[in-house]
Amino acid sequence: MHRLAVRLGMPALSVLLTLGSVSGVPVSAQAAPAGASDVDLDHPARGAQAVRLLGSDLDDAAAGNDMSSAELTELLTTDPSAWVDTSGAVFFLDGTATAPADDPVVAEAPLDQTFLLHSKPGSTKTIYLDFNGGTASGTGWHASYPTTPTTQPAWDPAGNGAAFSDAELTSIQTIWQYVAEDYAPFDVDVTTADPGPAGIHRSSALDPAYGSHVLITPSVGAQEAICPGGCGGVAYINVFNTINGGGAGAAGDGYGYRQPAWVFPHRLGNSPKNIAEAATHEVGHNFGLRHDANATQSYDRGHGAWAPIMGVGYDRPISQWSKGDYLGATNREDDVAIIRAIAGSRVDEAPVSFVGAPPLPTGTAYVTHRADVDTFVLGDCAGTVTVTASPLPSQANLDIELKVLDGRGQVVATADPASAQTSLTTASGMGASLSLSLDRGIYFVSVDGAGNGAWSVGYDDYGSLGAYTLVSSGCDASTLPLPTATTLVASATDRTVTLAATPSSTLGPLVGDVVFREGTTVVGTQPLGQVPAVLTLASVAPGTHTYTATFVPLGITHLGSVSPAGTVTTADPVVQPATPSGPTAPGVAVSASTTSIKAPRKARAGTRPTITVAVKRGTAAAAGTVVVKVGKKSRTLTLEAGRAKLRLPRLKGRTVRITARYLGDPSTTASSAKRTVKVVG
Repeated sequence: MHRLAVRLGMPALSVLLTLGSVSGVPVSAQAAPAGASDVDLDHPARGAQAVRLLGSDLDDAAAGNDMSSAELTELLTTDPSAWVDTSGAVFFLDGTATAPADDPVVAEAPLDQTFLLHSKPGSTKTIYLDFNGGTASGTGWHASYPTTPTTQPAWDPAGNGAAFSDAELTSIQTIWQYVAEDYAPFDVDVTTADPGPAGIHRSSALDPAYGSHVLITPSVGAQEAICPGGCGGVAYINVFNTINGGGAGAAGDGYGYRQPAWVFPHRLGNSPKNIAEAATHEVGHNFGLRHDANATQSYDRGHGAWAPIMGVGYDRPISQWSKGDYLGATNREDDVAIIRAIAGSRVDEAPVSFVGAPPLPTGTAYVTHRADVDTFVLGDCAGTVTVTASPLPSQANLDIELKVLDGRGQVVATADPASAQTSLTTASGMGASLSLSLDRGIYFVSVDGAGNGAWSVGYDDYGSLGAYTLVSSGCDASTLPLPTATTLVASATDRTVTLAATPSSTLGPLVGDVVFREGTTVVGTQPLGQVPAVLTLASVAPGTHTYTATFVPLGITHLGSVSPAGTVTTADPVVQPATPSGPTAPGVAVSASTTSIKAPRKARAGTRPTITVAVKRGTAAAAGTVVVKVGKKSRTLTLEAGRAKLRLPRLKGRTVRITARYLGDPSTTASSAKRTVKVVG
């Protein structure tokens, strides 16, 4: 019997590919396991049997999987694909996939560079796609499944020996391209070049270089040892940044105790699409992601052309990260946020606004998150202008919305064709193109990730992220307009706001307009006839207001610019009566007061109702004293928060007349009020 220490935060284990639920398995992003237990089963188990075998170790096993005992019990007894291994780690045993009829492959680089591919060279986070086979020993897999072989064969779909054929190399490049697209938004390098153990195994909290080792091997021995009935891939959950891969000090074969993530291509029809889907999915588990399910399926298989990556994407050409917004979703975790918290984000190459937009990219650019809109300057354009934005030709995650903007930042035209499935690997309508007849001027282009219809038939823009290229014709980008800068001075008197904007440039006079905004609302436009351009706003509502000024150039010599925000506070004017009726101090502004009495209209004889006198100074509570006269008797009361209460003497007679007079203060006028109470019974 082999004993392993299970530590708090040690991730659960997951196997990909048919419909097994992992709902209830929480995500953990902690870097290292802590706290140990001694779970030691004779063999892996599932369901009620697993709960029974864990016995008094149930609490330790639950803690090792970042669950409560109740959560682990519910998972094991409601999901037949959920198992625990001999150390108490949860894993899922699921099925396989067959190859699609249409599975195109494209080489992105010379074939002799196939094992030198990098999606983000220089990143310290790595996803290594290993097609070469090799050894794997001393890992958590071998501890729970002792018959797992230590030597694994290389991928050989043609069955023609150790050397890779041109067709096999092309397929490897296609798989790399698909996985790189899935992880394009993040600061992680998807590579076919072996980074060595130091690039995957995190040895300490100070080690900045770590990642996932995806072993893509037709190892029947390993597959039969881990999942005898057949599976497409297996991977531990939450080991991407865990020290020693959760191995309590052990490093396994050097890449980490909880490595590799296995992908078994012979159980996936040796399909590049299926292998890529499995690799991305398994690394998603390494990052801590659970399965995307629905009310009737443990793995959501998608709809139309779309499927969630952490569900099953084999039958759909568009597989994207998800946060459970699709109909019937039972897992609401935010895939992108979870991965980004560990890997970080790819640096954005262009701003949302046309202000400060760079020239068109010469290579690949990226939409990296839902709010990312990339805006570029086309240049001096005239006549027929064509702009085309293209994602990957197959398995693209990015559905593009393309816009052309004029020199004022106004949208001239938009292209966002509807996407549709043309095969299991290809969707139409993911790219976008515009052909326009334009008057001469400076123009811009923006690229955004788009959705496609309602969730009942399509998808939203959450997972519409990835790589694209941009090309244009009809514009001269050789002489780009000069940059400008705009400053704003905002001031307020009572409810009148004055905005003074000053655009400037290092060269040449500026011609154009200044557009003033409060938030996104345009509050006025002034031609730049003189500097500064001044806008006066009257009768602005009392409160705090924040404004910006945008210089919109006319002509092709300069770019626009947006000022930093300017904030002002407006208020009603102070009332200065000609003859104040209360005490005042010379030269002090005086505000008007209002006095009111809250009392019953009728009251029974012999009762003592309570009245309330309220005094306001403008819209605020007044301070000071108020004299209340009931019949012939008067009392002086002190206001608290603008109010004073008085219990009336026992009522008698037919009516009681009440008068309240506020005496005022040096900055507030006096005021008074009257009320009559009818005495009945």
